[in-house]
Amino acid sequence: MITMTRRIGIYPGTFDPVHQGHLAFCLKALEQGELDEIVLVPERFPRNKPGAIALSERLALLEEAIAPFPFLGVTALISDKFTVERTLPELHRRFEGAKLSLLIGSDVVSSLGAWEGIHTLTSDMSLVIGMREADTVSAVELTLRQIGQSQNISIRYSLIETIHADVASSRIRKGEMALDLSLSRMEWQS
Repeated sequence: MITMTRRIGIYPGTFDPVHQGHLAFCLKALEQGELDEIVLVPERFPRNKPGAIALSERLALLEEAIAPFPFLGVTALISDKFTVERTLPELHRRFEGAKLSLLIGSDVVSSLGAWEGIHTLTSDMSLVIGMREADTVSAVELTLRQIGQSQNISIRYSLIETIHADVASSRIRKGEMALDLSLSRMEWQS
């Protein structure tokens, strides 16, 4: 009997509010990152984002937004913030035996080299990186190579591009963009 290891993408963030950029990234990541499911994990106390709506409200909005997509899930963790030292063991307990990948935006890549536990993280998880509007593939790949060389680590990653790379929660909160959770049929059926 052959048992298949579940491949789960872990997508931490603030999600204040969740928007079509988040959803489009998840759906493309399922396919291109070869994942069986993705679990969105809102941080209890998002760093550098005072005034975020309460975790319970963000969880409820996430549940509503992902309802049409059976391979997306939402969970809250015990850890207040996503850190390698505290969160990775919790994820392994919760998703025992699964192969985990970390979903992040390309805007986070430049800070990866400063993460505590980056060696543990990159040896344990591959990265699925959603390209943001201001970033280019070549610049992100160069940054990843530089981090790998300076930290003496091998970073496994895939880059995901969507037509919603310009959507940002901060722009929605400022009123620069309207909140829209709709996706084209092509985006969610691919």
